[in-house]
Amino acid sequence: MIIQGGMVNNNAWVYGGRSEKGSVTKNTVTISGGLSWDASATGNSATLSGGTVNQRVYGGWSSTGSVTDNIVTLSGSTVNDEVYGGWSNASGEVKGNQLTMSAGEVKNIYGGYSWYGSATGNSVIISSGTVKGDVSGGTVVMDIFRDSSDKGSATSNVIKISGGTITGNVVGGASPKIATDNKIILAKGAAAANLQKATLMGFDEASTHSGNTLTVEGEKNITVGNVKNFDVYDFQLGDVKNGDTILNLLNDTNLGDATVKVT
Repeated sequence: MIIQGGMVNNNAWVYGGRSEKGSVTKNTVTISGGLSWDASATGNSATLSGGTVNQRVYGGWSSTGSVTDNIVTLSGSTVNDEVYGGWSNASGEVKGNQLTMSAGEVKNIYGGYSWYGSATGNSVIISSGTVKGDVSGGTVVMDIFRDSSDKGSATSNVIKISGGTITGNVVGGASPKIATDNKIILAKGAAAANLQKATLMGFDEASTHSGNTLTVEGEKNITVGNVKNFDVYDFQLGDVKNGDTILNLLNDTNLGDATVKVT
């Protein structure tokens, strides 16, 4: 089912698949691709191409299980709350979820979100539209009452930007514990994106971090509010010539101990 117009109000709930005990798999709906209380949410999708949604949108949601390979596609709707590719309310792994935005307006968007599990290999792809707040490839919050040594990693999450407007923080992988190999990519077309109020961050406040990378894919004349918390800056020059400006930053920037690569 795909909503192409109209409004979903604050009291409405729409599910592609819902299970109190078993798995929810490969369902398709506009707002909540799949919801599971005690099992996994896998391979569901949510597509919004018009209208207004006042509630949160989830590709896949689970209270205790893993949330994997769910997809959210935004191509024209206004969402007045957060949008999540995948969400786990507990220690379940949030992996391989994808959120693609090509039009519309949203508050904050997350490729994958876990309270105290792990967020791995989730992605956010933005080519147009407006994000009024923050963007995260993968977020782990870590409930202090359930903290454990083997949980809490945000790993290999990707944000790719080739257009659109973003006014908040853009974080590859957010975790208070471990953030590794997360990536933000400024692709062809990013010079036309409105990122003047945005801060690009490889990680947020991780106590352990490595390999978090900002990659510029052959684009130039990109203007960004600021960049910080990257382990690697990777400039892939393409047709960039001597004297061209690749990245124009509007605020004072400290690169710290980051490695700068030019290819």
